[in-house]
Amino acid sequence: MNAHGDLFHSKWDLAGLGMSTACALHCLAASILPGWLGGEATHSLFAIGSAGIALVAGVQGFFQHHEFRIWNWLIPGVALLLFARLAGKDQLGEPGEVVATVLGGTILVVMHRLNSSLRYWHDKY
Repeated sequence: MNAHGDLFHSKWDLAGLGMSTACALHCLAASILPGWLGGEATHSLFAIGSAGIALVAGVQGFFQHHEFRIWNWLIPGVALLLFARLAGKDQLGEPGEVVATVLGGTILVVMHRLNSSLRYWHDKY
Protein backbone atom coordinates (compact mmCIF):
# COMPACT_ATOMS: atom_id res chain seq x y z
CA MET A 1 0.00 0.00 0.00
CA ASN A 2 1.31 3.48 -0.79
CA ALA A 3 1.29 6.69 1.24
CA HIS A 4 -2.22 7.53 0.05
CA GLY A 5 -3.72 4.22 1.09
CA ASP A 6 -5.34 2.42 -1.80
CA LEU A 7 -6.95 5.54 -3.28
CA PHE A 8 -4.04 6.71 -5.45
CA HIS A 9 -1.23 4.44 -6.46
CA SER A 10 0.65 6.97 -8.55
CA LYS A 11 1.75 10.55 -7.97
CA TRP A 12 0.93 11.23 -11.62
CA ASP A 13 -2.64 9.99 -11.17
CA LEU A 14 -3.05 12.09 -8.04
CA ALA A 15 -1.68 15.18 -9.83
CA GLY A 16 -3.77 14.43 -12.90
CA LEU A 17 -6.94 14.00 -10.92
CA GLY A 18 -6.36 17.36 -9.25
CA MET A 19 -5.44 19.10 -12.51
CA SER A 20 -8.36 17.62 -14.49
CA THR A 21 -10.82 18.52 -11.74
CA ALA A 22 -9.42 22.05 -11.51
CA CYS A 23 -9.60 22.39 -15.30
CA ALA A 24 -13.25 21.32 -15.44
CA LEU A 25 -14.26 23.51 -12.49
CA HIS A 26 -12.32 26.48 -13.86
CA CYS A 27 -14.06 26.15 -17.22
CA LEU A 28 -17.49 26.03 -15.58
CA ALA A 29 -16.70 29.01 -13.35
CA ALA A 30 -15.18 31.00 -16.22
CA SER A 31 -18.37 30.57 -18.24
CA ILE A 32 -20.36 32.04 -15.33
CA LEU A 33 -17.85 34.78 -14.43
CA PRO A 34 -16.07 35.64 -17.69
CA GLY A 35 -12.90 37.65 -17.35
CA TRP A 36 -12.46 36.94 -13.63
CA LEU A 37 -10.54 33.71 -13.86
CA GLY A 38 -7.81 34.43 -16.38
CA GLY A 39 -7.78 34.62 -20.13
CA GLU A 40 -6.93 32.30 -22.95
CA ALA A 41 -3.45 31.58 -21.56
CA THR A 42 -4.97 30.21 -18.35
CA HIS A 43 -7.36 28.00 -20.32
CA SER A 44 -4.49 26.70 -22.43
CA LEU A 45 -2.36 26.01 -19.36
CA PHE A 46 -5.11 23.92 -17.75
CA ALA A 47 -5.92 21.99 -20.94
CA ILE A 48 -2.32 21.27 -21.94
CA GLY A 49 -1.29 20.53 -18.35
CA SER A 50 -4.20 18.14 -17.82
CA ALA A 51 -3.62 16.38 -21.13
CA GLY A 52 0.13 16.07 -20.56
CA ILE A 53 -0.18 14.69 -17.05
CA ALA A 54 -2.90 12.27 -18.21
CA LEU A 55 -0.68 10.96 -21.01
CA VAL A 56 2.27 10.40 -18.67
CA ALA A 57 0.10 8.70 -16.03
CA GLY A 58 -1.81 6.59 -18.55
CA VAL A 59 1.23 5.37 -20.47
CA GLN A 60 3.15 4.68 -17.27
CA GLY A 61 0.18 2.80 -15.85
CA PHE A 62 -0.36 0.80 -19.03
CA PHE A 63 3.24 -0.41 -19.01
CA GLN A 64 2.69 -1.58 -15.45
CA HIS A 65 -0.77 -3.19 -15.59
CA HIS A 66 -1.08 -3.89 -19.38
CA GLU A 67 -4.83 -3.18 -19.35
CA PHE A 68 -5.90 -1.83 -22.74
CA ARG A 69 -9.15 -0.42 -21.33
CA ILE A 70 -7.22 2.55 -19.94
CA TRP A 71 -6.96 3.81 -23.56
CA ASN A 72 -10.78 3.88 -23.76
CA TRP A 73 -10.70 6.72 -21.24
CA LEU A 74 -7.33 8.34 -21.95
CA ILE A 75 -7.72 8.97 -25.68
CA PRO A 76 -11.24 10.50 -25.64
CA GLY A 77 -10.46 12.62 -22.56
CA VAL A 78 -7.27 14.09 -24.00
CA ALA A 79 -8.87 14.48 -27.45
CA LEU A 80 -11.86 16.40 -26.07
CA LEU A 81 -9.68 18.72 -23.98
CA LEU A 82 -7.37 19.51 -26.88
CA PHE A 83 -10.24 19.78 -29.36
CA ALA A 84 -12.06 22.25 -27.10
CA ARG A 85 -8.88 24.28 -26.70
CA LEU A 86 -7.95 24.30 -30.39
CA ALA A 87 -11.45 24.83 -31.79
CA GLY A 88 -12.38 27.29 -29.06
CA LYS A 89 -15.39 29.54 -28.82
CA ASP A 90 -15.08 30.66 -32.43
CA GLN A 91 -15.97 27.24 -33.84
CA LEU A 92 -17.81 25.59 -30.93
CA GLY A 93 -19.46 28.60 -29.34
CA GLU A 94 -19.23 29.26 -25.60
CA PRO A 95 -21.57 26.40 -24.57
CA GLY A 96 -19.84 23.90 -26.88
CA GLU A 97 -16.40 24.76 -25.55
CA VAL A 98 -17.59 24.44 -21.95
CA VAL A 99 -19.29 21.09 -22.59
CA ALA A 100 -16.27 19.64 -24.43
CA THR A 101 -13.83 20.84 -21.77
CA VAL A 102 -15.88 19.69 -18.79
CA LEU A 103 -16.62 16.33 -20.43
CA GLY A 104 -12.94 15.82 -21.34
CA GLY A 105 -11.82 16.74 -17.81
CA THR A 106 -14.41 14.43 -16.26
CA ILE A 107 -13.36 11.53 -18.48
CA LEU A 108 -9.75 12.09 -17.40
CA VAL A 109 -10.77 12.08 -13.72
CA VAL A 110 -12.34 8.65 -14.29
CA MET A 111 -9.22 7.52 -16.19
CA HIS A 112 -6.91 8.54 -13.34
CA ARG A 113 -9.03 6.73 -10.77
CA LEU A 114 -9.23 3.60 -12.93
CA ASN A 115 -5.51 3.72 -13.70
CA SER A 116 -4.65 4.07 -10.04
CA SER A 117 -6.89 1.15 -9.15
CA LEU A 118 -5.42 -1.05 -11.91
CA ARG A 119 -1.90 -0.21 -10.74
CA TYR A 120 -2.81 -1.00 -7.15
CA TRP A 121 -4.31 -4.40 -7.96
CA HIS A 122 -1.47 -5.26 -10.34
CA ASP A 123 1.06 -4.64 -7.57
CA LYS A 124 -1.00 -6.47 -5.00
CA TYR A 125 -1.32 -9.73 -6.98
